[in-house]
Amino acid sequence: MIGPQTQVRFSFSAIQHADGSVTGEVQDKDGGPTLQFHGKVFDLKVDGNRAKISWTFTSGTVNPPLVPVTTDLTGWVASVVVIDNGEGNNATGPDMISRIYPAPPGTFFPPINMTIEQLNALGVADYLEKVLFLTGASYSHYVAAIETGSVQVR
Repeated sequence: MIGPQTQVRFSFSAIQHADGSVTGEVQDKDGGPTLQFHGKVFDLKVDGNRAKISWTFTSGTVNPPLVPVTTDLTGWVASVVVIDNGEGNNATGPDMISRIYPAPPGTFFPPINMTIEQLNALGVADYLEKVLFLTGASYSHYVAAIETGSVQVR
């Protein structure tokens, strides 16, 4: 699981087209050398004000202290859940974002008997349930408020 980071700039755009195809991109730039990546979105699931975006890394690395050695993420897959809690005076709270859980394609997770591709194919609620079970994290540890910026799920 990736996080916590410092001075993170995470941006994303994901659109599901009328024919069901999904396009978009994600990008992360950590203020330090810990994590930097770019990815192409391959799946988008929307459930009310929540969305799960899944992508394949087209470039990027994760570095110590998050991992023991510098790891090239190219070709790996990951998902993130974002929650849109409204804008301005209509906001019910801060927008939220989950931690990123990247893995090489075909990785098998025996505790839940799924590959990362199967895990990423789940809907928002099922994905959160499985990842929390897999990592042992609490919801409040896995999903955090966005300090600056905004999420729009529509």
